[in-house]
Amino acid sequence: MQPNSSYHFTANNDNPYLVHIHDIKIEGVPQGRGVWIVELEGEGISSRAFIRKGAIASATTTNSVGTEIKFYDESGAQIKDYSIWMEGKKHEAQSGFTIPFG
Repeated sequence: MQPNSSYHFTANNDNPYLVHIHDIKIEGVPQGRGVWIVELEGEGISSRAFIRKGAIASATTTNSVGTEIKFYDESGAQIKDYSIWMEGKKHEAQSGFTIPFG
């Protein structure tokens, strides 16, 4: 895994046996929903955080042609315009996507 960006800062930790709290501003993170992995390294120790902004939930219904999937954001509003990758093909969807039977 290669980083999209890298930042360096120096922490003045005189006593390694004390807990130190640092606020780290991560620049370049886009506004809105997304998922990011942040890794901190120093003095041979590393720590990794998985950061998720927002949420997506799905609901399915079965009809005569297949299974319809609808997606909702963290406030419960239906996501109207999205795309799904299935069997190597991108499918554009508006308000719902049906996976046909068979």
